[in-house]
Amino acid sequence: QLGIDLVHFGVVIVVNSMIGLIKPPYGILLFVISAVTRIPLNEIIGEIWVFLAVLLCALISMIMFPDIVMWLPHAFGQ
Repeated sequence: QLGIDLVHFGVVIVVNSMIGLIKPPYGILLFVISAVTRIPLNEIIGEIWVFLAVLLCALISMIMFPDIVMWLPHAFGQ
């Protein structure tokens, strides 16, 4: 009724959740990566900024241009 495409909404929510899970200082995935790889948390936080910037740019692009997300479902006729 509000005109929100559920596929687009789902992709935006997943990307937004990824940003929240890696954002310092309390990103849960930072602790998981540190425990699995035995790399100190300080080193991981120093390297995570590039990934965070890419995810933020992708999220902004998906919000501003929904056709980026919707081209594949439209190609299959949805």
